[in-house]
Order: sequence, then C-alpha cells, then structure tokens
Amino acid sequence: MKKIFFSFLLLCIVNSSIAQEIGQIWGCRTQIDASTKLHTIPELRLGTVDTSPKIISIFVHILRRNDGTGGLTNNQVDNWVTHFRNDYIGHNIIILEIGRANLNNTTFYNGITDVNYSTLINTNTHGNAIDIYLLAPDDDYSRASNIPGIALCVGGSYVGTSVLSHEFGHCLGLFHTHSGRGCNDFANCSEAINGSNCKTCGDLVCDTPADPCLAGLVNTSCVYIGGGGFNPDVNNIMSYAPPSCLTRFTQGQIERMHHTILTNNTVFGTRRIFLSGPNTLCSSSGSYTLTPPPLGTIYWTLSSYNAVSVTSSGNPTTVSAGSVSGNVTLSAHIGSTGGTVIATKTITLCPAVISGPSSVCYDGSSFSLSPPPTSSTTWTLTGPFSFSNASTITSTTGYTVTVYRTGSSNAGGTLSAVGAVAPVTITPCTPPTIVGTTNYIRYTGNDFSLSNVPLVPTNFYWTVSDPSRFTLVRLYYNAVMIYLTEASENDPCPITIYAHSGSVNSPVVDSLVVYTNPASFDGPSSIPCYIGKDYYLNGGSMWHDIYWTISNPNAFTITHPYGTNNYAIVTLNYPIYVSSTLKAYYNGPLGTILIASKTINMSRGGSMTSYYSVYPNPVSDLLYIEIDRQAFLDAMLSSENLRTNIDPTFDVRLYDFQSNLLRQATSKGGTVQFNVANLLAGIYYLHIYDGISEKPETMQIVVK
Repeated sequence: MKKIFFSFLLLCIVNSSIAQEIGQIWGCRTQIDASTKLHTIPELRLGTVDTSPKIISIFVHILRRNDGTGGLTNNQVDNWVTHFRNDYIGHNIIILEIGRANLNNTTFYNGITDVNYSTLINTNTHGNAIDIYLLAPDDDYSRASNIPGIALCVGGSYVGTSVLSHEFGHCLGLFHTHSGRGCNDFANCSEAINGSNCKTCGDLVCDTPADPCLAGLVNTSCVYIGGGGFNPDVNNIMSYAPPSCLTRFTQGQIERMHHTILTNNTVFGTRRIFLSGPNTLCSSSGSYTLTPPPLGTIYWTLSSYNAVSVTSSGNPTTVSAGSVSGNVTLSAHIGSTGGTVIATKTITLCPAVISGPSSVCYDGSSFSLSPPPTSSTTWTLTGPFSFSNASTITSTTGYTVTVYRTGSSNAGGTLSAVGAVAPVTITPCTPPTIVGTTNYIRYTGNDFSLSNVPLVPTNFYWTVSDPSRFTLVRLYYNAVMIYLTEASENDPCPITIYAHSGSVNSPVVDSLVVYTNPASFDGPSSIPCYIGKDYYLNGGSMWHDIYWTISNPNAFTITHPYGTNNYAIVTLNYPIYVSSTLKAYYNGPLGTILIASKTINMSRGGSMTSYYSVYPNPVSDLLYIEIDRQAFLDAMLSSENLRTNIDPTFDVRLYDFQSNLLRQATSKGGTVQFNVANLLAGIYYLHIYDGISEKPETMQIVVK
C-alpha cells in the first residue's frame, strides 16, 4: 500500500538519533471548499455559545475486498468508535451510530487516493448521518469531505487512535491548528506566534497557540522539538502531532463545533438526532422518540416521578402522566439510567379536568378525570341524575364514574370531582326513540331498539300492529328482533312497532311505522340449455343461513359465485321439457321457512338445443360438436310456415370474449372438432349457424 509522506519534512531530520525520537508522522488530505469557508461566522467569545448536549448520527462503512475478505474486524471497529465517541462525549457532543455495513470493493480496498476519494465518499451515502469510511488496515489516507463536511475516510493504519476524531473535527467546522503555516494547508493566513491575529488567521480559535505544523517535530514522548519560538499544543486533536499524542480539544474549539452544529443546517439539519414527542400531556400518555434511532439501548429518566412514569429503556419510550400539573423533564441516557444524558425535553402536564359528554341518558354516560389521579377522589351530582340505575351502581371514588338520567325532569345539573379544575354542566337527553337499521321487516328478521335507555333488562314491552304475521324475540328488553313469518297479497304494507314503558297495557313510549319486505326472485322465467342465468333474491339476505333448491336438481346447477346467498347463477345442464320450481329457504331461529319460489322452463332460442351435442366442457385439447342433422330437419319440418325442401349447411364458429373469430368449420351434419390446446385458459363462445334461423345457437365454452 502506498504510504503518504511529507518529503519536505524529512529534510528536517538531520541524523538517525534524532529520527529515532520523532513520533509517528502523518497528515490528512482535507481540502477546503472556498464557498463554504467559515471565515464569515461571527467572532465567538468564550462562554457565549450554547454547548448543551447535541447528538450527531454517523453511519460506518468498513472497506473489504469484493469477496468480503480483509478489512478491520468488527471488534476493532467497536473499540475505535468507542475511542472516537469518548473524545467528544465529555464536550456534550454525542456520537451515535445509526448503522454499519461492509463496503466490498477491491478497488477502494487497494488504496484511496485523491483521484478516487470523491467516488468513495459518494458511495452508499446517508442523508441522516455523517458517513465514515474505514479504509484497509495498511492504508494511511485520511480526509474529510469539507469544513464542515458530511463524510470522511480514515486509513485503517490509524485504528484505535484519535485520527478519526481529527477528521470528524473538520466535519464539525475545525481547521488544523497550523492552518496557514505549512504542511500543504494554506486555507487561512498564518497565525502570529504571539497570537495577535488569532481571530482572523490560523485556525480562527484564539485559545489554541500558534502551530508551525507538528509533523516530524514531536518525539515519541509527545514533546515538541521544533524550536522556532513556538509553544504549540502537542495534545490537540486538530494538530499533526503523532496520533498517540492526540487527546484533547480546547474550549474555543468545543464552542466552535457547537456553533457549527447549531447554525449549519445544510450539513446538520438532518444529521442531528432529535428527541421528538408532545410538549404537553393532557391525556394519559405520550410517545417520545430519538430520530434517527441510534444503535444500542437508550435509557430514560424523569425529573419527577410524582404521579408520572416512563418506560425505563427502549426507543421510543412512553411517558404516562398522573394528576399533577406543572413541568417535568424527560432525559435520554446511553449506557444506563445514570449514564450520559444525550437529550432532554421539558413536558408540560395539564391540570386535571372532567371529560365526558354534555348530555346524559338512561343508559348512562362515562366521565373521567384527565390526567387520572393516583389516589381516590370524590364525585358529586346535582339535578335529575344518579350514579346508579336499577341494576348498576358505580363507584364514586375512582377517576371514572358513570352518570344516569333519572325521572322526567328536563332540568340540567352539575358533576364535580375533588381535584378537578371546575365542575361540568350536564343536561338530560331526549326521551327514548325507536330506531332500526332499516325501515322494513323481512323473513330474516330486523333489529329495532330504544335509544337513550340502559343496555340491560328494563321495563319495556314490544308489540306490533298485526301480531299474526310476525314473531318478536327478546321481549322486555330495550332491543327486539322482529321476523316476518307470513306473506300477504297486500305486501309490501305498513306495520307499526310499539314500545311500552312497562307491560303490554302500559303507555306507549314511542312508535315507528315500517314496511313488510317479503322475498321474491328476480330473474327470467325460462333459460336456455347450457347457459347460466342470473337470479337475485329480493328481500333475502347475504347471510349463509339462506339456501336455494330446485326441482329436477340433476338437470340444473346452482352456484353462488360471490359467496353470498342472495344471488346465484342457475344453469340448465341438458334439455328438459317440464317446468321446474326454484325455491329459497331461510333457516333461522324460528326454523326453516320457505321465503320465495319461481317456476322456470327451458328456452329453445339462443342456446344449444337437443340436436347439438358439445363436449367436453370444460375442455383442454379437442372440442367435439356433434350435429344431429335428422333431428334438426324433424324439428324444422314440424314447425309452421317452413319449407319442406330445406338443405341446411351448419357454420360452426368459436369466438373469444372480444368477438375475435378463432375457429370455423362447415358441415352438413355429423361431428366437427376444434383443437383448442393452444388457446389461453378462459371463457369462449361457440356459435352454430344453420342458414335458416335468424340467430345462431350459442354456448359458453370453458378452456382450462
């Protein structure tokens, strides 16, 4: 692997004894895009920048050969990322890894140079993270994409050192401490040794001393040996001191990085990890999420646990609010609940209020305190209301309570609870009303109920105006099922449903006029051979407890293609010359009831008749059409107004559903065969023209 050395630095090494003391020489290749230089940021006075915790997401790419071999081990990467994270975490810059993947590319693995660097950092990029590319173990090329930047690469030869932190510092807006002084970094002007121009030259940070470029000027004991009047910081991560010496940032550098994160939305708008969730909790709970989700377990704490709780780990977490009001702080930690805080959010808790409907009916309405109290409370009522009805008594000490309307007064009242901000005003509902899902009654039965009454047995009685034709089920309840059990020649006709307050002789609470809806078949009275016809059961049901029958069942097929029993296709399988009866039955709670019938005859027009035989159907290869010429002549000669000297020629055609002619043959009689093996599976149509009739005989053919 090619090694990058600075030859002009080696000239400073005048003898081998000094060379043996010099620490590792290295350098990064980060270049500055003049359009994004940070000279224009305002002067940063120490202590004026928000240095509260900020989370930056990273995605790690590990370079390997095409076959997946080579490269750093995951254990090496884990240790290096931990070292890198520790360089920043003490300065409230939290590095969270949101993903890791191998980048199998032998070209990249064999060496990154200035030529292929741009291609590398534009490979498998992530808009929500800074992409970090860890190069082959013997590669020493290291570079950030820009200052600030969205990607960086580090040679695997620097594994475990702060060179990764150095390149990441560039991404966060830091220059080299020797910027403008040499080592191919002339992004800025040179900083004077006394630091007099520190605000405009060098690294633009005034608490970093002037630096001549430390490559080759620091020994293995991390001591500067370059002279020249300089007193550089040999431990500064943004210097070219040996990687083993790089351990720290200055406060000015720290504040510059925080300022960059806060103000450069182009780079960090989507690469910061944010804690999102509701600012206010007025319900029982809220969900809070770190986005994008970091790797590893996140732990959560609250500044107060007085009637407030939080899921201790995971992402997202749930905060459940109790009866207290005020503010509480939610904190996210890494490592444990006592670990480093990486994000916080202040949550405002709403005061407890009574929630529930404004109107209360006989069946009761629920009211609750929100947020719910952690201890018992006391509810009180005024007006024509009660906490109980004939069968239910609700507790008046919990955070929920049920209130029932009582009596006939329409005056309003109030509901109060200890701990609530204010009582609520409630009004009684309107009297009971009969409601139903339909305005008719069928054999299958229809539901009717009284609104605004308890859903428990109460003193209501149900009757109808013509009891001889109906059966009522579930009497003495606030709901009833009514069945039509006998048809009338006057159907559909009106019927009145009555609800009584006590018994059959008690006053009527409400009444409702509905109509009978007996069942009937909608479909043709005659059907041709082999052709299915649609029949609908009007007034029936889609329930599966309705079934159909037909006399002469061997001659007919009844299918329900859509899985519902109010629709069927009836097919005549062969000629039959007697009438058949189609019937529908309902098998319900009252037993089996015949609800509809219809007489069906065979139709000769427009379908295959007894002098044509077509088989097999469905068909997969050869379709046979047998034409009984003599039977046809007999049928024609027996008809009125026909000539006696007819000589038919039968024209047999097969069409697809788009009326495309696919097969054709003519015959004086006998057997015609069509090979359909190469046709697509589906529905086709057979037409037979006899040259005499105006319309052809037709039949539906199924090719499988």
